[in-house]
Amino acid sequence: MRRELRVLIAAIVLSTLATSTAIAGDDSSRPPREDRVPYSIGEGNVFGIDTERGVFVSSATILVGRERFLDLAVADSLGTQVAGSIVGESGLIANFCGATQAPVRVRPYEVVEVWLVSGVCDNATPSIPTQGELIATLYKRRP
Repeated sequence: MRRELRVLIAAIVLSTLATSTAIAGDDSSRPPREDRVPYSIGEGNVFGIDTERGVFVSSATILVGRERFLDLAVADSLGTQVAGSIVGESGLIANFCGATQAPVRVRPYEVVEVWLVSGVCDNATPSIPTQGELIATLYKRRP
């Protein structure tokens, strides 16, 4: 009788856990969130210098929600690669040219700035931002 009662209680607990997991949903099954942020360069917008790549001429803000990873691409109207830096509240997160090589780690609910460079990319190709969009793909788990 005791063993049967334990088996019954275990079955009820497991059934309840399975049902609550199905109702709550699994965050990993949710698609990544995409955020598109426009940018444009005006005259005299230099606000900083990168001694190796050029000058910072534009910035845009990306608000991170519950996500932990950010993949970033720049779609400039000239169609060329644009260099930049991703900066979080604790400092530099990553440098990139055209797009991040792989998703970079960010802190949940962090305010992230993207600084665009007029100068050269790391591979010595020109970086000439004009106007366009930053395409941020945010993931809760590493893709």
